[in-house]
Amino acid sequence: MTTLRQRILTSIMALLLSQQCLALIPEIRIPSPDQALKHSGVAQNHSLDAKSIKLLNWNIYKGAKSLWASDFAKIKENYDLLTLQEIQTKSEVEKQLTQMDRYESIYAFSFEYLEDNSLTGLATLSKANNIEKIYRVTHDFEPIIKTPKVSLYTKYRIANELGETEAHLLVVNIHGINFVRKLAFTNQLSQVREEIQKHHGPVILAGDFNTWSSGRMIALYNLTKSLKLSPVRFTPDTRKKVMGLALDHIFYRGLNLKEANSLHQIKSSDHVAMEVEFSL
Repeated sequence: MTTLRQRILTSIMALLLSQQCLALIPEIRIPSPDQALKHSGVAQNHSLDAKSIKLLNWNIYKGAKSLWASDFAKIKENYDLLTLQEIQTKSEVEKQLTQMDRYESIYAFSFEYLEDNSLTGLATLSKANNIEKIYRVTHDFEPIIKTPKVSLYTKYRIANELGETEAHLLVVNIHGINFVRKLAFTNQLSQVREEIQKHHGPVILAGDFNTWSSGRMIALYNLTKSLKLSPVRFTPDTRKKVMGLALDHIFYRGLNLKEANSLHQIKSSDHVAMEVEFSL
Protein backbone atom coordinates (compact mmCIF):
# COMPACT_ATOMS: atom_id res chain seq x y z
CA MET A 1 0.00 0.00 0.00
CA THR A 2 2.86 2.33 0.87
CA THR A 3 4.55 1.62 -2.45
CA LEU A 4 1.33 2.40 -4.35
CA ARG A 5 0.90 5.66 -2.43
CA GLN A 6 4.52 6.63 -3.20
CA ARG A 7 3.99 5.93 -6.90
CA ILE A 8 0.84 8.06 -6.95
CA LEU A 9 2.60 10.93 -5.15
CA THR A 10 5.60 10.67 -7.50
CA SER A 11 3.30 10.80 -10.51
CA ILE A 12 1.46 13.82 -9.15
CA MET A 13 4.75 15.64 -8.44
CA ALA A 14 6.05 14.86 -11.93
CA LEU A 15 2.83 16.21 -13.46
CA LEU A 16 2.98 19.39 -11.38
CA LEU A 17 6.65 19.96 -12.26
CA SER A 18 5.99 19.42 -15.95
CA GLN A 19 3.13 21.95 -15.85
CA GLN A 20 5.38 24.46 -14.05
CA CYS A 21 8.10 23.96 -16.66
CA LEU A 22 5.61 24.46 -19.47
CA ALA A 23 4.46 27.68 -17.81
CA LEU A 24 8.05 28.97 -17.88
CA ILE A 25 8.41 28.45 -21.65
CA PRO A 26 7.81 31.84 -23.30
CA GLU A 27 5.23 32.22 -26.03
CA ILE A 28 6.91 33.03 -29.32
CA ARG A 29 6.04 33.82 -32.91
CA ILE A 30 8.11 33.29 -36.08
CA PRO A 31 8.13 36.61 -37.99
CA SER A 32 7.02 36.77 -41.62
CA PRO A 33 9.74 37.45 -44.24
CA ASP A 34 8.90 41.16 -44.43
CA GLN A 35 9.25 41.44 -40.63
CA ALA A 36 12.31 39.20 -40.25
CA LEU A 37 14.69 41.31 -42.36
CA LYS A 38 15.06 44.93 -41.23
CA HIS A 39 17.28 47.75 -42.51
CA SER A 40 17.97 50.94 -40.58
CA GLY A 41 20.42 53.82 -40.74
CA VAL A 42 22.64 55.18 -43.49
CA ALA A 43 26.36 54.45 -43.51
CA GLN A 44 28.93 57.20 -43.80
CA ASN A 45 30.66 55.65 -46.81
CA HIS A 46 29.82 54.33 -50.26
CA SER A 47 32.33 51.49 -49.91
CA LEU A 48 34.86 49.79 -47.62
CA ASP A 49 38.56 50.71 -47.83
CA ALA A 50 40.70 48.10 -49.61
CA LYS A 51 43.66 48.92 -47.33
CA SER A 52 41.90 48.17 -44.05
CA ILE A 53 38.66 46.40 -43.18
CA LYS A 54 38.24 45.92 -39.41
CA LEU A 55 35.56 43.52 -38.17
CA LEU A 56 34.17 42.66 -34.73
CA ASN A 57 32.34 39.35 -34.27
CA TRP A 58 30.52 38.84 -30.96
CA ASN A 59 27.66 36.87 -29.46
CA ILE A 60 26.47 39.56 -27.07
CA TYR A 61 24.18 37.43 -24.86
CA LYS A 62 21.30 39.84 -25.55
CA GLY A 63 23.17 42.52 -23.59
CA ALA A 64 21.93 40.87 -20.40
CA LYS A 65 25.06 41.41 -18.31
CA SER A 66 25.29 44.68 -16.38
CA LEU A 67 28.50 46.03 -17.98
CA TRP A 68 27.63 45.16 -21.58
CA ALA A 69 26.41 48.62 -22.63
CA SER A 70 29.48 50.44 -21.27
CA ASP A 71 31.85 47.86 -22.79
CA PHE A 72 30.18 48.03 -26.17
CA ALA A 73 30.10 51.84 -26.14
CA LYS A 74 33.90 51.89 -25.71
CA ILE A 75 34.68 49.72 -28.72
CA LYS A 76 31.78 49.93 -31.18
CA GLU A 77 33.18 52.81 -33.28
CA ASN A 78 36.50 51.01 -33.89
CA TYR A 79 35.22 48.76 -36.65
CA ASP A 80 34.08 48.95 -40.27
CA LEU A 81 31.91 45.85 -39.85
CA LEU A 82 30.24 44.26 -36.83
CA THR A 83 28.64 40.81 -36.93
CA LEU A 84 26.58 40.35 -33.76
CA GLN A 85 24.58 37.36 -32.56
CA GLU A 86 21.83 37.25 -29.91
CA ILE A 87 20.68 40.80 -30.38
CA GLN A 88 17.27 41.77 -28.97
CA THR A 89 15.00 44.71 -29.65
CA LYS A 90 13.30 46.75 -26.92
CA SER A 91 16.44 46.47 -24.81
CA GLU A 92 19.74 48.18 -24.08
CA VAL A 93 21.06 46.41 -27.20
CA GLU A 94 18.66 48.24 -29.49
CA LYS A 95 19.44 51.53 -27.73
CA GLN A 96 23.18 51.09 -28.32
CA LEU A 97 22.80 50.06 -31.96
CA THR A 98 20.49 52.92 -32.85
CA GLN A 99 23.05 55.39 -31.45
CA MET A 100 25.58 54.31 -34.10
CA ASP A 101 24.63 57.05 -36.53
CA ARG A 102 27.55 56.51 -38.94
CA TYR A 103 26.54 52.91 -39.52
CA GLU A 104 23.97 51.03 -41.51
CA SER A 105 22.32 48.19 -39.57
CA ILE A 106 20.86 45.05 -41.13
CA TYR A 107 18.86 42.76 -38.83
CA ALA A 108 17.68 39.19 -39.34
CA PHE A 109 15.22 38.07 -36.67
CA SER A 110 14.53 34.44 -35.86
CA PHE A 111 11.58 34.85 -33.50
CA GLU A 112 9.50 37.27 -31.42
CA TYR A 113 8.66 37.05 -27.72
CA LEU A 114 4.90 37.66 -27.51
CA GLU A 115 5.13 38.88 -23.90
CA ASP A 116 6.78 42.17 -24.92
CA ASN A 117 6.92 41.86 -28.73
CA SER A 118 10.72 41.98 -28.68
CA LEU A 119 12.59 40.31 -31.55
CA THR A 120 15.85 38.39 -31.37
CA GLY A 121 18.39 37.27 -33.95
CA LEU A 122 21.42 38.71 -35.79
CA ALA A 123 22.69 42.15 -36.75
CA THR A 124 25.39 43.15 -39.23
CA LEU A 125 26.51 46.77 -39.05
CA SER A 126 28.74 48.54 -41.54
CA LYS A 127 30.31 51.92 -42.26
CA ALA A 128 29.52 51.25 -45.93
CA ASN A 129 26.06 50.94 -47.44
CA ASN A 130 25.14 47.45 -48.59
CA ILE A 131 24.42 46.57 -52.21
CA GLU A 132 22.51 43.38 -51.41
CA LYS A 133 21.01 41.69 -48.36
CA ILE A 134 19.14 38.43 -47.78
CA TYR A 135 18.58 36.05 -44.89
CA ARG A 136 17.96 32.33 -44.58
CA VAL A 137 15.98 30.62 -41.83
CA THR A 138 16.56 27.01 -40.80
CA HIS A 139 13.90 24.42 -41.59
CA ASP A 140 14.76 22.66 -38.33
CA PHE A 141 13.76 24.04 -34.93
CA GLU A 142 15.57 23.95 -31.61
CA PRO A 143 13.75 21.92 -28.91
CA ILE A 144 11.54 23.14 -26.06
CA ILE A 145 10.95 26.69 -27.28
CA LYS A 146 10.66 25.46 -30.92
CA THR A 147 12.53 28.25 -32.68
CA PRO A 148 14.68 28.34 -35.83
CA LYS A 149 18.05 30.00 -36.35
CA VAL A 150 18.91 32.49 -39.10
CA SER A 151 21.92 33.39 -41.23
CA LEU A 152 22.39 36.85 -42.75
CA TYR A 153 24.14 37.68 -46.06
CA THR A 154 25.17 41.24 -46.95
CA LYS A 155 27.35 42.56 -49.78
CA TYR A 156 29.53 45.67 -49.86
CA ARG A 157 31.78 47.44 -52.32
CA ILE A 158 35.52 47.51 -51.63
CA ALA A 159 37.23 50.53 -53.20
CA ASN A 160 40.83 51.67 -53.66
CA GLU A 161 42.17 55.07 -52.58
CA LEU A 162 40.86 56.61 -55.82
CA GLY A 163 37.35 55.50 -54.93
CA GLU A 164 37.24 52.90 -57.69
CA THR A 165 35.39 49.68 -56.84
CA GLU A 166 37.81 46.77 -56.86
CA ALA A 167 35.61 43.98 -55.50
CA HIS A 168 32.32 43.09 -53.85
CA LEU A 169 32.62 41.57 -50.37
CA LEU A 170 30.09 39.01 -49.10
CA VAL A 171 29.70 39.01 -45.30
CA VAL A 172 27.95 36.01 -43.76
CA ASN A 173 26.72 36.29 -40.17
CA ILE A 174 25.47 33.06 -38.61
CA HIS A 175 24.25 31.62 -35.33
CA GLY A 176 24.44 27.83 -35.44
CA ILE A 177 21.38 25.79 -34.55
CA ASN A 178 21.86 24.12 -31.17
CA PHE A 179 20.63 21.16 -29.07
CA VAL A 180 19.67 19.22 -32.20
CA ARG A 181 21.01 16.23 -34.10
CA LYS A 182 23.97 16.78 -36.41
CA LEU A 183 21.78 16.58 -39.53
CA ALA A 184 19.98 19.81 -38.56
CA PHE A 185 23.36 21.55 -38.22
CA THR A 186 24.59 20.28 -41.60
CA ASN A 187 21.28 21.39 -43.14
CA GLN A 188 22.03 24.91 -41.94
CA LEU A 189 25.57 24.72 -43.32
CA SER A 190 24.10 23.65 -46.66
CA GLN A 191 22.20 26.94 -46.76
CA VAL A 192 25.49 28.77 -46.19
CA ARG A 193 27.13 26.77 -48.97
CA GLU A 194 24.35 27.64 -51.42
CA GLU A 195 24.74 31.37 -50.83
CA ILE A 196 28.55 31.49 -50.85
CA GLN A 197 28.74 29.42 -54.04
CA LYS A 198 26.79 32.16 -55.83
CA HIS A 199 29.49 34.73 -55.00
CA HIS A 200 32.85 34.80 -56.78
CA GLY A 201 34.57 37.60 -54.84
CA PRO A 202 36.01 37.92 -51.32
CA VAL A 203 34.05 36.42 -48.42
CA ILE A 204 33.96 36.74 -44.63
CA LEU A 205 32.04 34.03 -42.75
CA ALA A 206 31.66 34.85 -39.04
CA GLY A 207 29.49 33.89 -36.11
CA ASP A 208 28.69 31.63 -33.21
CA PHE A 209 28.59 28.19 -34.82
CA ASN A 210 27.95 26.22 -31.62
CA THR A 211 30.66 23.75 -32.62
CA TRP A 212 30.79 21.91 -29.30
CA SER A 213 31.39 18.43 -30.78
CA SER A 214 33.98 16.92 -33.08
CA GLY A 215 31.23 16.00 -35.53
CA ARG A 216 30.11 19.61 -35.80
CA MET A 217 33.69 20.83 -36.16
CA ILE A 218 34.37 18.34 -38.94
CA ALA A 219 31.20 19.40 -40.77
CA LEU A 220 32.17 23.06 -40.52
CA TYR A 221 35.74 22.52 -41.70
CA ASN A 222 34.54 20.35 -44.59
CA LEU A 223 32.28 23.21 -45.64
CA THR A 224 34.96 25.88 -45.41
CA LYS A 225 37.57 23.74 -47.14
CA SER A 226 35.24 23.09 -50.08
CA LEU A 227 34.60 26.84 -50.39
CA LYS A 228 38.33 27.68 -50.12
CA LEU A 229 37.78 29.64 -46.91
CA SER A 230 40.69 29.96 -44.46
CA PRO A 231 40.19 30.03 -40.67
CA VAL A 232 41.36 32.99 -38.63
CA ARG A 233 43.67 31.74 -35.89
CA PHE A 234 44.01 33.56 -32.57
CA THR A 235 47.16 33.69 -30.39
CA PRO A 236 46.47 33.48 -27.54
CA ASP A 237 43.17 31.79 -28.26
CA THR A 238 40.78 32.85 -25.48
CA ARG A 239 37.54 32.18 -27.37
CA LYS A 240 34.71 30.47 -25.49
CA LYS A 241 35.19 26.70 -25.60
CA VAL A 242 33.08 23.68 -24.71
CA MET A 243 34.95 20.40 -24.24
CA GLY A 244 38.02 22.16 -25.63
CA LEU A 245 36.30 23.23 -28.87
CA ALA A 246 35.77 26.89 -29.79
CA LEU A 247 32.19 27.93 -30.55
CA ASP A 248 32.92 31.17 -32.43
CA HIS A 249 34.84 31.38 -35.70
CA ILE A 250 35.82 33.71 -38.53
CA PHE A 251 36.74 32.39 -41.98
CA TYR A 252 37.78 34.38 -45.05
CA ARG A 253 38.59 34.15 -48.75
CA GLY A 254 40.14 36.58 -51.21
CA LEU A 255 41.50 38.86 -48.46
CA ASN A 256 44.79 39.35 -46.62
CA LEU A 257 44.66 38.84 -42.85
CA LYS A 258 46.57 41.64 -41.10
CA GLU A 259 45.70 41.11 -37.42
CA ALA A 260 43.47 38.99 -35.18
CA ASN A 261 42.66 39.21 -31.46
CA SER A 262 40.22 37.58 -29.06
CA LEU A 263 39.19 40.25 -26.55
CA HIS A 264 39.33 38.21 -23.35
CA GLN A 265 39.45 41.36 -21.21
CA ILE A 266 35.80 42.08 -22.04
CA LYS A 267 33.66 40.00 -19.66
CA SER A 268 30.17 41.36 -20.35
CA SER A 269 28.94 38.40 -22.42
CA ASP A 270 29.13 34.64 -22.09
CA HIS A 271 31.18 34.71 -25.34
CA VAL A 272 34.51 36.41 -26.06
CA ALA A 273 34.49 39.13 -28.72
CA MET A 274 36.80 38.61 -31.71
CA GLU A 275 38.39 41.35 -33.82
CA VAL A 276 40.19 40.99 -37.15
CA GLU A 277 41.66 43.33 -39.74
CA PHE A 278 41.80 42.49 -43.46
CA SER A 279 43.01 44.17 -46.61
CA LEU A 280 42.22 43.38 -50.23
